[in-house]
Amino acid sequence: MTDTAKQIKDKINKYAFSGCGATLEEHKEKGADLAVDVPYQWLTFFLEDDKKLKEIGDEYGSGRMMTGTIKQELIQVLQKFVKEFQERRAKVTDADVNKFMEIRKINAMPDRFLTEAKPAEEKKEAPKAVAPSGKQRTFLMIKPDGVQRGLIGHIISRFEKRGFKLVAMNTCQPPKAHFEKHYEEHKGKPFFEPLTNRMCGGPVVAMVWEGDNVIKTSRKMLGATDPQEAAPGTIRGDLAVQK
Repeated sequence: MTDTAKQIKDKINKYAFSGCGATLEEHKEKGADLAVDVPYQWLTFFLEDDKKLKEIGDEYGSGRMMTGTIKQELIQVLQKFVKEFQERRAKVTDADVNKFMEIRKINAMPDRFLTEAKPAEEKKEAPKAVAPSGKQRTFLMIKPDGVQRGLIGHIISRFEKRGFKLVAMNTCQPPKAHFEKHYEEHKGKPFFEPLTNRMCGGPVVAMVWEGDNVIKTSRKMLGATDPQEAAPGTIRGDLAVQK
């Protein structure tokens, strides 16, 4: 990235392996091997014009374009790319570097995810329990351990394959007070405190699903609350490791 335009030109002309034929006649007859031709492969990364890249591939691969021409194309592309980078780099000051390298607090989650969840009745556009079409809607939540284990896509896929529609989804990290209200029916039970603490261990994914008989069906798909009692084939039976 520090090379001059001349250095770039000299390096490509000298070192860029060509996939063209050994002789001019062979190249015109068989064309270039694009899979091993370094200038062409580099152009697939640096040339942003897909239409032009295809034209080059067609011409060079058929033998109508010579290796010198495609090397010149690459030289021009890289000279422009490196020149623009060097110009941007020259504008970076020592103060910019110090600012970037200083020790600072970084949120594990973007600010837009750190929104305190509000009761559904306070949200003007909160999804209703019954869709305008008359189909049922139900709320489901992927807990922090499921998010951390990368199970979001897998769980969503299960419900989509079942024919249900995801009508709302939000990744957020509500405060403990929100989970205490959410699970208040279990207050006083031995697992209440560990459960609410665990729910604050990271972001959760809140979802609203829509479909025919989605409430009853989703309960069957989730399985028993205790993973050890959940039947194989259910989400908890296959994926859960704790209540």
